[in-house]
Amino acid sequence: MKNNLTIDFFYGNEAEQFSFYRIPKQIFTDKSFYEVSAEAKILYGLLLDRMSLSIRNGWIDGENRVYIYFKVSEAMECMNICKEKAVRLFAELDSEKGCGLIFRKRQGLGKPSYIYVMNFNSVICEAAESKAEREDFKKSEKQTSGGLDSTDFKRSEIPTSGGSENRLQEVGNSDSNNTEINNTDFNDTEFILSDPMQDMMDRSLYEATIKKNIDYDSLIKTHKKEDIDGLVNIMLDIVCSNKPYMVISSEKTPTVLVTERMLRVRAKHIEYVMDSLKSNTTKVKNIKSYLLTMLYNSVSTIGHYYRAEASYDLGGGTL
Repeated sequence: MKNNLTIDFFYGNEAEQFSFYRIPKQIFTDKSFYEVSAEAKILYGLLLDRMSLSIRNGWIDGENRVYIYFKVSEAMECMNICKEKAVRLFAELDSEKGCGLIFRKRQGLGKPSYIYVMNFNSVICEAAESKAEREDFKKSEKQTSGGLDSTDFKRSEIPTSGGSENRLQEVGNSDSNNTEINNTDFNDTEFILSDPMQDMMDRSLYEATIKKNIDYDSLIKTHKKEDIDGLVNIMLDIVCSNKPYMVISSEKTPTVLVTERMLRVRAKHIEYVMDSLKSNTTKVKNIKSYLLTMLYNSVSTIGHYYRAEASYDLGGGTL
């Protein structure tokens, strides 16, 4: 086709002013998806983009799984393709007929199907996650058993929702444990903002989701609001980050996996983190990294922690 368009160059940072569809690099580079057509991968990117609308509308099922609505006609319009091809691309992604990148749940009675956009990274991380969970407890124990410099501390630094600068706040309900936490540099969760307005909306929506998950209103009645806000902000930084990896216990972990953990955190996990902070007597050099590791580990180690506490009580104070 002859090109009759007159198209200019990009100058400076002009390209950063536009919104973009985000198509994960991994579905192009991982062997698991080699047989998926490029057009089906583009459709998957469109479906991923629709997720933010679902979160705004509260389209989340009873198991906290986000679903979307995306009709064949929308795919036809967005990709400028015929109906037959759009149907084929959906089938290529479908869990029954295709690669499993989407799961469709029919409602019947002429209603549109729920579409669950599946986690592409779970194929890659399945083995890594089981290994990570086996190591999580060991690392968690290591962190709180003298692995850091042992010294007395009086204050803790936790980021709050009041601004980008960190303010010194006490951790827990009292400072009797003398735990000082400092140095909050945390470059591993910097944002890459392609659309500032959209990212602000997404962050606000994720904040509402996280606060609902942890029963925020109840927690701030029993703990200092600044402390809970600090933990919420750490989780928000993760779920809104575009970085491919996060550093957890000095190891690179896929951000998708860390995000999935953050969205599984509930009030009991926050209580676990707060209890651990109060009982910690070791020096923490990077509070944000430390708290992130505790939040991440809490999902898999909370059962071990409370079983150990129960054994301690039943044994008269000896394990």
